[in-house]
Amino acid sequence: MNAMRRFFTAVLEQGNSFDGDFQTDPYETGWASEARWFVRVLDNGGRATRIAFQTELSPDGIVWVADETAPVELTIPAPPLATFLRKDFGNWLRLNAKISGNERPVKLVVYLALKE
Repeated sequence: MNAMRRFFTAVLEQGNSFDGDFQTDPYETGWASEARWFVRVLDNGGRATRIAFQTELSPDGIVWVADETAPVELTIPAPPLATFLRKDFGNWLRLNAKISGNERPVKLVVYLALKE
């Protein structure tokens, strides 16, 4: 008999505005086998903006390194929801974002969906 897989979604940024680079709060993920980031754009001030998202890994939630995959680039205006998958990660995850081309703050929601 197949058991239902465990899953959990954490909201790491909830409608916060950013006018420069940022990192989400770290989240302990060692129990999960896959992680999917969702980034929802609530407002970009009507300006074209580029954001490069890079997953960062940590063994302890203190010291961080970029994961081996290339950053995911989002150009706003874009679809209101972007997503990307990560597998084979360490015990802690966070998202590093580099914002360029904006003259006004960008308002985002960042979700981290974890599945066993």
